[in-house]
Amino acid sequence: MISDGDQRRRVDTGPHCAGIIGPVNAFEMSLPEVFANESVALVDIGFKHSSVCVVDRGELVLSRMVNIGGDKLTAGLAEAMNITYAEAEGIKVGMAPEVQAMLEAQVQPLGRELRASLDFFEHQQDRPCRRSMSPAARPSRR
Repeated sequence: MISDGDQRRRVDTGPHCAGIIGPVNAFEMSLPEVFANESVALVDIGFKHSSVCVVDRGELVLSRMVNIGGDKLTAGLAEAMNITYAEAEGIKVGMAPEVQAMLEAQVQPLGRELRASLDFFEHQQDRPCRRSMSPAARPSRR
């Protein structure tokens, strides 16, 4: 609820709000020292969309939704390998080494969007973002 004087209104934040705030809250709870003291990019790949959030010393300073998700990655992998969507999903989840290069090609557009987000943050804040994290992966350092 948002209060405006004596009137109260409901604001529909839609599914994207939880997609942005959820990973940030989980990050704060799991790594409170890193959350409070570093600049970290959080990437959450959803089914249709991915969220990119940058947390700088405990504050969410950048968030964006990208229209690239697991569905698009699976469909691209199925097309590249000339297999069914279900087969591609199984391969994607299992991460067979022989298809890693094909999957990397599908992930490149998301990587470019992440790089653009980090470039924007670093130029605006005049400080580097040295870590990126995803709920499904281990932390990485740049």
